[in-house]
Amino acid sequence: MEAGAVQELTIKQEKFCRALVSTAEGNASAAYRTAYNTENMKTATINRRATEMTQHGTIAARIEQLRAEYSDQEAITVEEISGALRRALDGAAEAGQWSAASQAALGLAKLGGLLVEKRQLSGDLGAEHLAAVARLAAVPKTTDDEDNIIELKQA
Repeated sequence: MEAGAVQELTIKQEKFCRALVSTAEGNASAAYRTAYNTENMKTATINRRATEMTQHGTIAARIEQLRAEYSDQEAITVEEISGALRRALDGAAEAGQWSAASQAALGLAKLGGLLVEKRQLSGDLGAEHLAAVARLAAVPKTTDDEDNIIELKQA
């Protein structure tokens, strides 16, 4: 191999790297199970081998390379979003589609922080709370609990 040449990965190693990077949590054991036949392996063995793989120099370098590629692909900027909304606003206005134009304008306002959506929740949460307190009150008290009880005084 020439000096400075990157050692190629096996198909399974590449599959492991891609599986690791594609999972949201980056679970090495799950990636190992995807790339290799683990049917007769113990969980501890899978975990150990997955960890070893992530520490292997060539594999670690490939993982970092894939993460950089994925982050570049997934990155979307405010400028891209605002540009798309401005084009939608202009196109809708030119076509006389005022509802679509107003939605694009609202999207721009929200993106710029000019509008904040407020939502009101309704419901009888008091009844749920009281039912939970009643269930807790019905739990028998043990002598071990005495050390953990603080008397509350009413004002």
